[in-house]
Amino acid sequence: MLLRIELEEHRKTEKALVQSERLYRAIVEDQTELICRFQPDGTISFVNDAFCRFFGKTREEILGTRYRPMPPEDQRTVREALRGVNPENPLIEVEIRAERPDGELRWMQWTDRALYDESGNLVEHLAVGRDITDRVRSEQQIRESRNTLRAVFDGISDPLVMVREDMTVVMLNRAALDFFGAALYQDLIGTSCLEFFRERYGEEATRLVRDAAAAQEPARHELETKGETSRYEEVFVYPVETGRLDHGMAIVRITDRTRQRLMERELIQSEKLASLGLLIAGIVHEINNPNNFISFNMPILRDYIRDVLPVLDEHAAKTPGYEVQGMPYADFREDVLKLLDNIEHGSTRINTTVAKLKEFSRRKDERGARPIVPTEVVEKAVAICHTQVRKTVKTFDVEVQQAMPGMVTDPDAVEQTLINLLINAAQAADKPDSRIRLTAQWGASGEGLVLEVEDNGCGMDRRTAARIFDPFFTTKAEGLGTGLGLYISKNLIESAGGSITVESEIGRGTTFRVVLPDLKDHRGESRTTG
Repeated sequence: MLLRIELEEHRKTEKALVQSERLYRAIVEDQTELICRFQPDGTISFVNDAFCRFFGKTREEILGTRYRPMPPEDQRTVREALRGVNPENPLIEVEIRAERPDGELRWMQWTDRALYDESGNLVEHLAVGRDITDRVRSEQQIRESRNTLRAVFDGISDPLVMVREDMTVVMLNRAALDFFGAALYQDLIGTSCLEFFRERYGEEATRLVRDAAAAQEPARHELETKGETSRYEEVFVYPVETGRLDHGMAIVRITDRTRQRLMERELIQSEKLASLGLLIAGIVHEINNPNNFISFNMPILRDYIRDVLPVLDEHAAKTPGYEVQGMPYADFREDVLKLLDNIEHGSTRINTTVAKLKEFSRRKDERGARPIVPTEVVEKAVAICHTQVRKTVKTFDVEVQQAMPGMVTDPDAVEQTLINLLINAAQAADKPDSRIRLTAQWGASGEGLVLEVEDNGCGMDRRTAARIFDPFFTTKAEGLGTGLGLYISKNLIESAGGSITVESEIGRGTTFRVVLPDLKDHRGESRTTG
């Protein structure tokens, strides 16, 4: 009786096991994921229908084999992953490629669970695989798109910054990295650039940029930078469509317009000079006509007086105490001759000054480096500004080496630079014994023409002296300077291969030194003696 009961229990147990097996197989076979079981040595003990369909194999072809339909490098990835399983960490996950019957490689994500017995011995592995090819390809496309966007961003020379509406940096290009003065992209991404813009442009300008980014409206603002070196920059704001109502973004592009503005000002200045040339030509004509009457009639008047003077001399000799215009005749006679000399000298000076003005303002057909006699060019520049310098400076010393050799250089660079330096020195005069000293000589070490303009004026501190060649920088009062004179002079000197340096001290004065090399070796010119 006991045996019968045991047999019945055994039969029920076997029936339950069979039903459990059928239920397990039904569940496994209905899955779309690939399922397999394999021994510690890699021998496959079970695969589901999805596994067979995916690889185009029957169970009989797979079971009992070490079937590994994957490239060698992926097999190494699997082996390395399986070495890391243990009873405490029995679960691993790997992404590898699998080869289909037609040779196509598909990306698979396999989740492997190692099964252990009560003694901790590895019994088998249960692996479930999913086809993730579409996901991997999408991720690859996203990476390629991101790399393409990065390449496009970095290929643009202007700084580009993608920001959220609160000005938090999302992305930026290499030019923006330099613009912000950062070393790594990670130093800026996720941080706010508001403070940087505020320090660079000021509070009001920063508000304009921030409001444009928040309003998702295109905008363009031309802003002037703050700090030691002022620059003009155009800031564009382009909205970026994100598809989210609560998360707007924009791209901010910064374009440096300083050189463009400088060129515009230089163009305006050139047009003014051209107009001045026409004006001076008309004025010269109007001045020369009446001055010609003086210069032409002076010799005649002098002859008339010389003919009349003997008669007056004779009359004065016969008339003691003879006076003319309330003065003794001898004094009158001397004064008349002196007046004639003064009038003739004044007329000559008018002709000389007008001729120099006309020559300076006329439009030159020939520009650039050409053979010159340095002495003549320096003396011409001094003559043009001599009167203005002497108005404010007590002592104006000019020392020009007369035996300087001829050279090839840009005479405009010499002339305009000297005029700028002399006028600046005169405007810096602040002492009763003010003085300016100009020396022009041939460099003893063969460096070429050396010009030095020294004054004992107000001088400059080191910070100001470091900025005087920056465009638009000026310490002069409103209306006395544009901040372009020394910048243009420096460009002219450097374009002629030369250099200009400055030494200055507050209260003691300033010395500018200009060196211009002889370019005759580049032009094949021979040197002439001036």
